[in-house]
Amino acid sequence: MKQHTEAEVLTALRKMTSHGIRVVHEPQQPGASTIDPKGLETPYEKQQAHVIDEAQETAKACAKFLSLPVIADSFDTHKARLEWANSMVEQFGRVFTTFYMRNGLRLNVINDARMELTTLANAMRVYKVESKKADAIRALVEQLPDISQYDRLSNEERLEVVEALREICRQFLSLVAPQAGTEGETANPKSPPIGSIEGPKGSFS
Repeated sequence: MKQHTEAEVLTALRKMTSHGIRVVHEPQQPGASTIDPKGLETPYEKQQAHVIDEAQETAKACAKFLSLPVIADSFDTHKARLEWANSMVEQFGRVFTTFYMRNGLRLNVINDARMELTTLANAMRVYKVESKKADAIRALVEQLPDISQYDRLSNEERLEVVEALREICRQFLSLVAPQAGTEGETANPKSPPIGSIEGPKGSFS
């Protein structure tokens, strides 16, 4: 049996606009995310390393989010989306499952980046990190889109959430890792799939 590649999956998706499938953002190569710790100083000397580690993890999460593909669709129901996904699995096998699990529109993927940003903001508050950089980071976190009703949003509204978070991630990286490119690192391999994955070919259910 032929082993398909992610490049073949992406090519197929690009040709499916008539089916309501849009490749909004293609996957990118990892970008640098090493932070500049200047402006993240805390008066609690023993906690300095913790703050820097939190900032570094947040930079990695943002870079990762920016690297992900964003595949939008116009399906009216989750059932219709799963039927389409399973048809793609039948055609391409597990490589499609792996690729689609990294879709930047997935709530779990969105939450990974969002949680890192809020965790860093909390750490800066607790450890009294005060600087122009810290204030700018806090201002970005305050702009994070609400995802409490994400499952009820329309397809276009979900895309708006993703674009807002992508812009916040870009601005965050420009603050803490100015040498970083506009795109981030590869997808999170620990992200769970949409629904469950069953069967030898990785079908969705």
